[in-house]
Amino acid sequence: MTNTELEIMLDAATYLGAHSQPPPNGTDTAVDWWMDAAADVGAIAAKWDNHPLATAILIAIYGYLEEKAKAVTP
Repeated sequence: MTNTELEIMLDAATYLGAHSQPPPNGTDTAVDWWMDAAADVGAIAAKWDNHPLATAILIAIYGYLEEKAKAVTP
């Protein structure tokens, strides 16, 4: 693993840690939470100039968070 790959993975893990509990869809906090999550993921992608690893892992994490939100939505 290169230093760049390691740093991307650390940024992705930090992102997941900061956004690991999405609120249920349709709640008052959901829109703000997703706006913040999208802004943060965009900032990481921009930091790495859309590096293929950063793009792939961030898309996967974002999709995972969408599934977590669906799972807690009544």
